Amino acid sequence: MTSAAVVPVNAIEPDSVPASCLQGQFGHLAAVGSAVVRVGAASESVTFEEPEHRGVFACSNSAGPREEDRRWCSVAYGQLYSGKLRDPRLSVGCRATDGASVGFVWVEPEPNVRYVAVEQPEYTEVYEPAGGLPIRIATVSGVEVETSSATFDVSEHDEDGRSLRRYELEAFVAG
Repeated sequence: MTSAAVVPVNAIEPDSVPASCLQGQFGHLAAVGSAVVRVGAASESVTFEEPEHRGVFACSNSAGPREEDRRWCSVAYGQLYSGKLRDPRLSVGCRATDGASVGFVWVEPEPNVRYVAVEQPEYTEVYEPAGGLPIRIATVSGVEVETSSATFDVSEHDEDGRSLRRYELEAFVAG
């Protein structure tokens, strides 16, 4: 199970993980509501929302190498249309400790979903919705840097653990 912490934007400490994303990558954007900080087996992310539900933005991290020893190995911005993303905003700029590429996307489960599960090569990673924001999920399998794409094997479950939906999310880097 990944951990998720919801931090009110007005309570973000200057030396915290959310502050490092806001100050280092998105200093030009305003954040409202709460930030969602997620830590998984091979990933870490922080997601924010812009005022008036204009967009969401995130910084992502993994334990692998990166350019210039930056704190975050990738960032993403997604414009919201009627409160929803039109695409999952794939980023593939991060690496796991073994050098494998890590892919990050947002998913937006239905309100009755208690958790989202993502199949990994040797385990399944579980994400709970938090803070009313899209869930930034990660995978270490199915990432194709050459084609700027990744495939995520996702399932959504209710509070009793019953599978509500299972799908393969194929995402491409926007641009």
